[in-house]
Amino acid sequence: MHVKICGIRDTGEARLAVQAGADALGVIVGARHPTPDELCASAAEKIFCGVPAGVSRFLVTHLGQASEILDLLKRVPADVVQLHGAIADGQIERLRAAVGPRVRFVRVVHVIDRGAIDLARIAGCDGDAVVLDTRCGEQVGGTGRVHDWEISRSICRMTSVPVYLAGGLRAANVRTAIHRVRPYGVDVNSGVERLDGSKCEVSVREFVREARRAWLELPGADMA
Repeated sequence: MHVKICGIRDTGEARLAVQAGADALGVIVGARHPTPDELCASAAEKIFCGVPAGVSRFLVTHLGQASEILDLLKRVPADVVQLHGAIADGQIERLRAAVGPRVRFVRVVHVIDRGAIDLARIAGCDGDAVVLDTRCGEQVGGTGRVHDWEISRSICRMTSVPVYLAGGLRAANVRTAIHRVRPYGVDVNSGVERLDGSKCEVSVREFVREARRAWLELPGADMA
């Protein structure tokens, strides 16, 4: 079970997540809606330069033009770009041609209704993975709200690329979510934060522990 902690704000939070056993860290640069988790490129670079080998660095952005994203990648040493906004045809191909295999691209699909199944199928055609998230008005991530996990389960069954489940996850519900959806990974942000928006060490550790526990409880998990 791949566990990603998103909305990392500084090197202290990054260190906390790594020590808790996270497989990936996400920083937000270039957001469309106001979010206290958004960083400038220089702050993201500082965080990512301190991340140890073996932990994936996700650059989460709402930018949709290849030129804008390439400019960010010149400054931020990311392993993965997580694309939250609409992106025109051909833009991901242009990105791949520029950066080669060193960077992967993940598409986000907002699970509003069963139309998300077709959107995920399309996203999986040019993305290396898909993140299933919840949308709340103009807020396209970090909503703290769950969506219909049965739709997410259907997507996990039909897609040929890894699927991360996000949206309203926390230590108290991540086991149930994993059992029902069977995703490749889980992605959490606000579910491990304090009231002031900072990451809570206890919550991060509990989330990682519960996610690992849920995976081991699944049939055949010891063979994965």
